[in-house]
Amino acid sequence: MKESKSSELWLKCLLGAFGTLAACALLYIFHIPNADDILLTLVVPIAFFGGFTAGVPSGLVVILYAVFAFSEPNQPLHYTQTSTVKVLVVASCTAVLVILLGILKMHCERIRENLLKSEKEVETLKVQDPLTGLPNRSALERVLHQESDAAAHTEFPLSFALIDLDYFKQYNNANGRTAGDNCLKRVAEAINKEIQGAGFFAARFGGEEFAVVMPNTDTGEAQALCRKIKDSIEALQIPHSGSAASSVVTVSIGIATAAPKRRVVENSFVCEADKALSCAKDNGRNRVEIYSESSAPAAKS
Repeated sequence: MKESKSSELWLKCLLGAFGTLAACALLYIFHIPNADDILLTLVVPIAFFGGFTAGVPSGLVVILYAVFAFSEPNQPLHYTQTSTVKVLVVASCTAVLVILLGILKMHCERIRENLLKSEKEVETLKVQDPLTGLPNRSALERVLHQESDAAAHTEFPLSFALIDLDYFKQYNNANGRTAGDNCLKRVAEAINKEIQGAGFFAARFGGEEFAVVMPNTDTGEAQALCRKIKDSIEALQIPHSGSAASSVVTVSIGIATAAPKRRVVENSFVCEADKALSCAKDNGRNRVEIYSESSAPAAKS
């Protein structure tokens, strides 16, 4: 990135210096009337498009041209008092113009950087859940669509898990929404920690539900990961007096897996995981269930 900016700066310097030199040469060769006025009002502003750093070479060319143009005919570097004043005026105006344009360029770059930063923040907010910091459901749907397309053309399965906090409404009623928000943040951190480095994607599905997309993962591997997630959340030891499943906060998890080269319809895939999650809740919560065609759990943990 730095090398690219450096190359761009050198290019601006060369173009600015070359353009100014060419303009000065044309003014001298063709004896354009009022060449000095044209030099100050036209050539200098055009040549300094690059700001302070890129404008310095062009400024030096202008000053050297003035030193030559205002000297006595056939006597280079010899001046009358009037010519000396002209050279000083050109040199001073050129230096001031370079500095002013440099400052303007700097402010423009700063404004541009702030705009880019704001745009990135807006884009981030569009795909990020503000409470937990995990991607939101919109981002999840996009990733699930991409991964389902990829799975349809590969020899690898795709697994999807829905994670629901057990008796979370009762937790909020007993402890308040602030405690509930903190609980969601800690659960999100635990989920994210378990999937780090595995190439999986975790998101907040909505409310107290989370989801994990697991590419290249079969049922057994998905079940093993979800057990780790469940145990990790239980190990947080967040007290939950309103839970009938445990004295601490726990989760129920439903898993759906698409076989290799199976075309996945995202909504159906989510529904399958949701049915497995319902089985987990019906069977006492704080457990992992896997979707099966008969809607009965194929495995329990």
